[in-house]
Amino acid sequence: MKKPNFHVVAPSLPNFGFRQRIAKRGFCAVAVRRDVLFADEGTQVCAVRESRRRLGGFYVTRIMGVVYPSSVVASHINLVHAQPPVWTSQPGLPLQHAATPYTAAEKGGMERSAWFVTEGQAYWQLQTTKPQTLAYAFADSPVALLAWTYEKLVDWTDGCAWTTDEILTWLSIYCFSTAGPNAHIRIYYEAQHHPTACVPDRDRASQWVYGVKLGVAHFPRELTVVPRLWAKTLGPLVYESVLDKGGHFAAHKRPNAIVADLHNMFGAGGPCQGMVRGRSGYR
Repeated sequence: MKKPNFHVVAPSLPNFGFRQRIAKRGFCAVAVRRDVLFADEGTQVCAVRESRRRLGGFYVTRIMGVVYPSSVVASHINLVHAQPPVWTSQPGLPLQHAATPYTAAEKGGMERSAWFVTEGQAYWQLQTTKPQTLAYAFADSPVALLAWTYEKLVDWTDGCAWTTDEILTWLSIYCFSTAGPNAHIRIYYEAQHHPTACVPDRDRASQWVYGVKLGVAHFPRELTVVPRLWAKTLGPLVYESVLDKGGHFAAHKRPNAIVADLHNMFGAGGPCQGMVRGRSGYR
């Protein structure tokens, strides 16, 4: 079957990669304005795809749907940071949840999530509270930056191999970024300390987003792996896939799985086919 084509726009977060440096406080609002590129032209964003990073992926993707619902018509995520259903928001879903036993895979996923909460979040605590202290180490020592980065490449994935070239490429993007090797961590502090009505805090990203159709990919070794039913608390779930391998950085390590999801979600017969008028992806 013929698959739809896509235009892919992949901007960087502030202070990451080749993006310009932002040195002032309270700049987190910039991070969620990706779709201004399209909205200024009156063009709908057909799909917002979660990127690799925990902050830059799930949070930005979800908050874009909150802040720009008229431009974002659908989103696809693979880090499912959701909470169990509650009676006050979706009365029928807690009944279904109570009557549906967790599968072995879901139990394993919850163990993975518990591990990350107790053993894997030291980086988050430091970057959201004392980013400047860590910045000195990164600016002074490429080895410190390598150790900090490589730990995540190993712990956050499913045991897949990383070639020397891959590791050095990732490290080089940080080392030789426009803003410098230590600037990227500042966005974590800003996101934690400067939420606004326009740019909500992290909790809002895990709540229902109205009007934005949602696609979800469940990878067994993601950082947050919740029971499938929980994903229905995030928004109008129209597409779901369950993968037998893969973890964080799925767009890099399991790109074919991500592409297949987008083809199935937006292609012929998919739940999001034809959502953007005159732009079906087919010629």
